[in-house]
Amino acid sequence: AAAPKKAAAPKKAAAPKKAAAPAAATKRKAPAAAPAGKAKKAKKAPPVDKYAPSGCTVYQDYDCMLNQTNIAQNNNKYYVIQVLQRGGSFMCFTRWGRVGEPGQNKTFPASADANDAIKTFKQKFKDKTKNNWDERADFAPVAGKYTLIELDHDDDDDDEIIDA
Repeated sequence: AAAPKKAAAPKKAAAPKKAAAPAAATKRKAPAAAPAGKAKKAKKAPPVDKYAPSGCTVYQDYDCMLNQTNIAQNNNKYYVIQVLQRGGSFMCFTRWGRVGEPGQNKTFPASADANDAIKTFKQKFKDKTKNNWDERADFAPVAGKYTLIELDHDDDDDDEIIDA
């Protein structure tokens, strides 16, 4: 009777070691799935602002959210700028106001030339931030002006990675 008890003990000790090895292998596979998810993110277009004209899509990467906060002056405001495309026409859309409020918006006249809307977009960005859109990777905040907020529009893709 003593011999079977000794034989059973080593089997119990060996089982957890085997279970740990597959878990480690699974952990190594998980990071490999993350780059595939990031590749999907690069292809996803930013969402059109909910107050923009219907039937539009954001043209290329011309989409930004700006914020200006000054606690001493009780300022906490935003400014949205987007180049929108609907069919063969392009327009610049802006919306601004106090954070948490719908604010006001303006849609600039549509043009068949995307460059007209892009020019308006870039000028608005420069007016509000004192930075150039094409140099936004080196964005430098300026006192009294809006700051560029980096948005991640791909929350759905992140959920897919977590669930995988």
